[in-house]
Amino acid sequence: MSTLVARLAGPLQAWGAEPRLRTASTHPTPTWSGLLGIARAALGHGRTDPTDQIRWLRNLDMAIRVDQPGTVHVDFHTINPLPAAYEKFEFLDPPDRGLVPLGTTVQASGQAPRWLKGAAPLVTRRAFINDGSFLWLAHGPDGDLDRLAHALSSPRWTLALGRKGCTPASPFLLGLHPGTITQAARAVPLTGRTPDRTVDRATIPGDTPTSRVELVWIHGAPDPALAATGTRVLLDNPTGSHPQDGYTTGRHTVTQVQVPYRKDLLQWASAHLTHPARTSTDLETTT
Repeated sequence: MSTLVARLAGPLQAWGAEPRLRTASTHPTPTWSGLLGIARAALGHGRTDPTDQIRWLRNLDMAIRVDQPGTVHVDFHTINPLPAAYEKFEFLDPPDRGLVPLGTTVQASGQAPRWLKGAAPLVTRRAFINDGSFLWLAHGPDGDLDRLAHALSSPRWTLALGRKGCTPASPFLLGLHPGTITQAARAVPLTGRTPDRTVDRATIPGDTPTSRVELVWIHGAPDPALAATGTRVLLDNPTGSHPQDGYTTGRHTVTQVQVPYRKDLLQWASAHLTHPARTSTDLETTT
């Protein structure tokens, strides 16, 4: 049994809350369903593939360490579906139906777009996390984690941090840690910026600065040795292989851990973590 360690960081992330037509919000941390989606994209699983195919993925314990929570901003969008897609909006109230556009593909050259009932496009607002950095920790049998690590190192399909346009930063997969989730969470250096007020020097050997951060247990039982500071309840347990199959409620227990802060994250990873695709020399060259 070991723990997979991956860094979820990038300019934008969005971890879908309950969707609305006009508003797409985001949870403050990555979700279990979102991480299953990343794993399945890496493995090349389609949305129509049987759920039993990922039973081993669902059996992995997972937690998220919040190294840098980032800030949430709301982006402005308009939707321009084709005429054939109009039937998907029949559930709208009559005043809103006029906001659904016909799209520009049905226009003759040089003509202005035509909108249903002469109204403007459908306006939506989508929330994103700016400059967030999270540590994904997955614990389970070595064989399953090796399989997942190889897939994340050479994914079948493009990986995204919640939404298709949210590209993850490099490095993504840091490697495999031989211990538990708690041991890995305490050992791996912070992957984000450390505000001065959270740094506590001389708390671990070597006078290394440390920071106390949240550890969110998104699947599996939390470590009983860590005191819970809160619980988040959200629709995060997919009932099938396709998003339209729906979700059931999941409970995320929030604890805290003290983690070291070092500038040489990749050098530390090359010395302490095993990686299926790169040697330690490759990691050291990257820094």
